[in-house]
Amino acid sequence: MISLFDHHSMPNKIIEVFADMEELCVRLDENTVKKVVNAFQELGQEDKQKLVIRRYMIKWKYIHFNGERVRVKRYTSDED
Repeated sequence: MISLFDHHSMPNKIIEVFADMEELCVRLDENTVKKVVNAFQELGQEDKQKLVIRRYMIKWKYIHFNGERVRVKRYTSDED
């Protein structure tokens, strides 16, 4: 549903679905978190945007480098 509302540029509906998912303790994947963060950004709610990033984005991600799987730290804008 979040992808559908994102496609049709409906940030208010994205936030409603996100709130329902949070009440049901559903763990969001990385793409869904990005869409929710963009919805908060469109609505001008940067404080809630940072809260969602801190709560749901993982600190590490895995990439493939020279044929090997490598763990790298994800950079966020609130880090020094």
